Amino acid sequence: MLLTYLDRMKPGHAFLGTTNLDLSSLTERFQTRFQSVRLQPPDNATLAAFLARRWALPSPPPG
Repeated sequence: MLLTYLDRMKPGHAFLGTTNLDLSSLTERFQTRFQSVRLQPPDNATLAAFLARRWALPSPPPG
């Protein structure tokens, strides 16, 4: 069903999916429809600053 959905998507639309599994475990039919992009997690200081801004918390100490 997912392959049919992807085939019928209008131009200019995107489908985002996430996994922590080995992409080679996907069948070739799925592999040819997706582009793999590896994202790195933010460091702790960046994450702490984001959370403090988002919920108006005191700024974390530097370092």
